[in-house]
Amino acid sequence: MQAAWDAGTLESAACWYTPRLYDEHRRVLADNREKGLHNHTQKVSLVRISNYRQLGTDSFSLTFGFSCLDYTEDQAGRIVAGDAKRKQYFLQRWFFNYDAEKKLWQADFIQPVDLAN
Repeated sequence: MQAAWDAGTLESAACWYTPRLYDEHRRVLADNREKGLHNHTQKVSLVRISNYRQLGTDSFSLTFGFSCLDYTEDQAGRIVAGDAKRKQYFLQRWFFNYDAEKKLWQADFIQPVDLAN
């Protein structure tokens, strides 16, 4: 999903999304394109997985800690946010649902965890 996001096209990762999250991410990418921006997430390194919670028979959540280069460029290639040389650390809670028809676990919601608290 991160590689598809970085490329600016989600089609290659569509099977790993629920329709809800896929539509949300497509809207964000379209908004960025309209503003002449491209967000990059590169060199993703998983640091930890924790807080597994079974939410139902077909849903669960996990907390992912990871580092990556996260930055946004304008159309001229100038960095307008983030850093293309220094990795940043992120903590996110991901929620997954099981699609019985496709026989796949799919990401349904991603909730950032505030690292300041």
